Amino acid sequence: MKNTVDYMTHISIIVIIIGAFITGFLGFRGTMVLGRGDSSNTITSYNGKIIHLPFSIHCNRFYIEFYPKGRPKAYITEGTIDGKRFSLSVNHPLKYKGLWIYQEAYDVDKRFSYAVFEISGKKIKFPLNRLINTGNLMLYIDRIERMKDKYIAHLYLIEKTGEHISGWIKAEENIGDLTFKGANIEYKTILDVGYDPGSHIIITGFILFTIATFLFIWEKLKK
Repeated sequence: MKNTVDYMTHISIIVIIIGAFITGFLGFRGTMVLGRGDSSNTITSYNGKIIHLPFSIHCNRFYIEFYPKGRPKAYITEGTIDGKRFSLSVNHPLKYKGLWIYQEAYDVDKRFSYAVFEISGKKIKFPLNRLINTGNLMLYIDRIERMKDKYIAHLYLIEKTGEHISGWIKAEENIGDLTFKGANIEYKTILDVGYDPGSHIIITGFILFTIATFLFIWEKLKK
């Protein structure tokens, strides 16, 4: 029995190493960022390499569900892969053509997000990352965030003299004759895509190692 346990232990370690080498040489992992209406068949690996996938992912919609106090509850990507519909959320990955696709994170999509200011009773949408002339000064908004059930915006104020200040503004706060009324934030999804060809081999190795450990303990208890 001792020889059997020894052989099984060594074999399991070898199997695990082989699986790890296969994953290391043939596997890959990277991220894909998609906004509403975007499609892509490439990912960027964690060392900056562009990897082409054997399929294309299209994002129809990405949305976030919030708790009453503003903390994210769930974020979900809805789209198509090669024309087939899918829905992806945290802890519910998708496997397609041997690749695993995970919902990893999200970020503000500045193309569709904007702040709303009121000037002389009129509400105006201010896009992000654009220098806007409000008359007395130039306004530049680079970030919008949700705080509980309200919004805050980070902006730069540039006077005609060239002097500027920056800071955060909350809803209903004023800057001269401007009143920040709120915002519309649209998010883009960040997906994690990975190919792990050695995973089944590694799992097999761990199963063998577990059996060997169990036999070792059982043999000890018999004595």
